[in-house]
Amino acid sequence: MKNKKEIIFYYLIIMFFYNFAISSEKIDYSSDTIKILEDGKIISGEGDVQITIDENIFISSEKFEYNKETGIYRILNDVQFKDSINNIKASGSEFILSTVDNKILSKKKSKVIYNETYHIDLNNFEYDVDNQKISSDDFVKIKDNINNYFELYEFVFEFKTNKFSGKKIKFIDNQQNKYFLNEVIVSTDDDKLYGKEIKFTDNQQNKYSLNEVMINTDDKNLY
Repeated sequence: MKNKKEIIFYYLIIMFFYNFAISSEKIDYSSDTIKILEDGKIISGEGDVQITIDENIFISSEKFEYNKETGIYRILNDVQFKDSINNIKASGSEFILSTVDNKILSKKKSKVIYNETYHIDLNNFEYDVDNQKISSDDFVKIKDNINNYFELYEFVFEFKTNKFSGKKIKFIDNQQNKYFLNEVIVSTDDDKLYGKEIKFTDNQQNKYSLNEVMINTDDKNLY
């Protein structure tokens, strides 16, 4: 019994020390088990992992590994992410959190939901927490809650302005009209799409070409 008490006491000391040590970075973490490896260089945890950043970003998973020298967290297995300020939710199999530049990224397939309206499927992404911007250099698919559908590359979503942009875009509205655009900006505040070099095929298979266009994605009017 004495040995058991000593082990529990030692475990509590470790937990207190490492929570305190990273508090200057405004990051707290917890898990069912914690291991200290490589002379304290690596901290790993498994089971009910909970990571909080600045009291507004919450990440949960089944496993994490923190490298104190690089400032990198690898967060693994059923990762769930929430930013309560920017109304973002995300999920995936592995996220990377960098405390050096305050970014969260993934090199694997992930899903991001913005404002319970836009459902975004990505092969990779980088979330710049300080600049409130998420981006991807790969193929991205987006569907909104009224069944408009986007496919695009070079995706950037600026949460400060509530606009996302991209290139080589295919946009299919919920009336099955198809738009092919070279460049586009979509404002999520007023549901307007601004594009250049457009090829448009309506649901009757009539085809049009335009240099510039503004589309209200809520009522499908062209301007």
